Amino acid sequence: MREEIRKIFYRTPNKSYPKILAEIQKKFPHTAEICSEEIISSERSEMIRELAARVSVGDNQSDLAKTLVMIYKCVPKERLTTAIMNRALYELRFDLVDRINFS
Repeated sequence: MREEIRKIFYRTPNKSYPKILAEIQKKFPHTAEICSEEIISSERSEMIRELAARVSVGDNQSDLAKTLVMIYKCVPKERLTTAIMNRALYELRFDLVDRINFS
């Protein structure tokens, strides 16, 4: 189920939680009660961390960087601008630092 959630994000990075949940429940009807917003959110966060680690500093043009921003900001590809890319990548640096656990 988690793998399918990731596939959905790669296919449609700006898809909302209710649409992802409906798609997962349709594909895996027996997991309807297991799939939750927390699971989808967890996969989204993990994907953001993984993609951010693969995007080079200053890269705001590659497909990988665009996918990262679309997932991070839930922006459809047709609304993605250079300004949105630059701002999101700048914000992302600080958001990821806050989530590091040093315990």
